[in-house]
Amino acid sequence: MNEETPASPRKEGMLGFIVALWDGLYGFVFRVVPLLLAAAFVLLLLREMRREDIEIAPIQVPAKLAEAGLSADVVALRLLDQVILVQNTVTAERLGQQRLELAGDQPDFNVPIAGLSLRALATLLRSVFGTPSKRITGEIVLEKDQLKLRLRLAGRGLIADIDGVQSDAVDRLLAMAAPEIWRVIQPRLYAWHVAQTEPNQAVVRDKMRALLRAASGDVATENTVRGLMGRSYLREGRARDAFEVAEVMVHNSPEMGAAWYLRGVAQFRLGRIEAALEDYRRAQQLDPRGVWVHVAVAEAYAHSGRLDEALTEIRKALAEQPRDPWALQHEGSILLAMNRAREAMLSVRRGLDQDPNSADLRLLLGRVLLRLGNQAEAAAAFQQAARLAPAMVEPVLDLAALLLATGQEAEVRDVLARLLMREDLSPTQRAEAEALMARLPGASR
Repeated sequence: MNEETPASPRKEGMLGFIVALWDGLYGFVFRVVPLLLAAAFVLLLLREMRREDIEIAPIQVPAKLAEAGLSADVVALRLLDQVILVQNTVTAERLGQQRLELAGDQPDFNVPIAGLSLRALATLLRSVFGTPSKRITGEIVLEKDQLKLRLRLAGRGLIADIDGVQSDAVDRLLAMAAPEIWRVIQPRLYAWHVAQTEPNQAVVRDKMRALLRAASGDVATENTVRGLMGRSYLREGRARDAFEVAEVMVHNSPEMGAAWYLRGVAQFRLGRIEAALEDYRRAQQLDPRGVWVHVAVAEAYAHSGRLDEALTEIRKALAEQPRDPWALQHEGSILLAMNRAREAMLSVRRGLDQDPNSADLRLLLGRVLLRLGNQAEAAAAFQQAARLAPAMVEPVLDLAALLLATGQEAEVRDVLARLLMREDLSPTQRAEAEALMARLPGASR
């Protein structure tokens, strides 16, 4: 009779370990992992549901466009491209002021995709729970070789009505409509877009006033709009009007650094240098991230003849935002005052690449060209600066001085006569214009 040899305790222990390990892995894979995956899916779904989702529905198009490949879905996607382009352009400009004001979650635009997806499921659940996505619908109509576009937002009705665009300019039509979507969805972003893209400052202020009327107590929007109105006045050389706007902002929102900054700029333009510096210091205390204040401080230093300190200060701003046109304009002005005209030209050219509608940069370009001996191009730059900002006096005075130096007395007389008829000249500007007039042949002494 054979007797079985009992397994050794060591072998029994190893076998038990393997069995226990297998049971653990089996339980983890088939019990725990599904729970983890389900929890992750629920979290992702909740995240999608919390998004501020704005859906651009297929845009109905005439048969002629559909036959050319511009279907309703394609046009919706192209409109989405234009909406995102407006957003990216605005938030990538200047010394960061837009990015600070527009910080936070931006609306999530999308074009619905056929089939089941996480976003589609989140949209369905929002509808079930009574919080449906905002939906933009619309149609393009072709009438007499011209396109018309109407867009509507659920709960708001008509938000864009664009017409007068040629039948082969669909992208232009959509580019005109995209800012109108932002005007309703996020007025502050729309305000910055208008301020940066519209060269006519009177039009800018009209649109800002319309936004103020529609703000309905939205303090953040009101502050942004007033600030941009003040900047518009400054672009036209109307410092007193800008100061009045800034006074309202300081009174309404004394904790807002940008309000003190705007008032400081207006004070500086009015010749109140020490008062301006006090406002700048207050702005820096309230908003240390406002690096654009470095530009204003540099301007005040330069005005006081402290050019080395001014250059150091302006380059602090450019270290943060190397492509900012306003900072580049001041760097160029400081370099020109230091007799470094060729370096100043580099700053001006870089600034104009970013903001070709800046009257200040065009004025500086003329002065740099004049220093480099290019009188013809300098005169053209002064004329363009005057066209961009009709209220600015400096381009007209510089042009008159240049015309006088080149013997164009008749042109000088005409330019100065029109200038001296203006009632908004400061005493210094009027004296300078009269001095130039007195240098003309035949002028009464």
